[in-house]
Amino acid sequence: MSIKLIFEGDSITDSSRNRLDKQANRSEVLGCGYSTLLASHLLTQTNNLKIFNRAISGNKVADVLCRGAKVMAEIRADWLSLLIGINDIWHTLAMSKRPVPEDIADGLDQYLQLLHTYNPNIRIILMEPFAQLSKEVSTEWFTFLKPLQHYEKELANKYQCIWVPTQEALDQSADKLGANHVLWDGVHPTPAGHMIIARQWLSYTETLQQLLN
Repeated sequence: MSIKLIFEGDSITDSSRNRLDKQANRSEVLGCGYSTLLASHLLTQTNNLKIFNRAISGNKVADVLCRGAKVMAEIRADWLSLLIGINDIWHTLAMSKRPVPEDIADGLDQYLQLLHTYNPNIRIILMEPFAQLSKEVSTEWFTFLKPLQHYEKELANKYQCIWVPTQEALDQSADKLGANHVLWDGVHPTPAGHMIIARQWLSYTETLQQLLN
């Protein structure tokens, strides 16, 4: 039986995928971001892996929680990779309100519980949300982002997820190449940014990769 892997999250993972086509391992279904880079790598190692992308642009934690049961009932994933949280900060600040990282983390906690309800043996890859200073991203963002990153890492420990740090790797590349060369608006990755994220993911997911060999 094939191993099933879902990529889940917001626009960073969605990356203009074709949401009408729900098949696995199709380029147009996976989008044009880091998930396709990872699929390209992983699928050269095995024909026993089905990769899906269910991320939706604009989503926040509450959105993935709301549709989590439907996605899991449809696919019954063995592995799920999740990058979520930056829109909870961005959209709230855009409404001139203050994000509450603890509340965002509580919603994520519920989502991780839900995943284990559908598959007690599911392996979850939790990716660190990130941002960089830009015209759109002010220093105020990091007042809320840094605590959220901390809470998400704690949840990764709680649920024995694989934690994939991203902020430091993106910052190092931005220092070398320029911020808008990595995240063009401080949030969304350029091709270089997607490659940096993919490399980080591969560096921390040896357990999954060993299953494919």
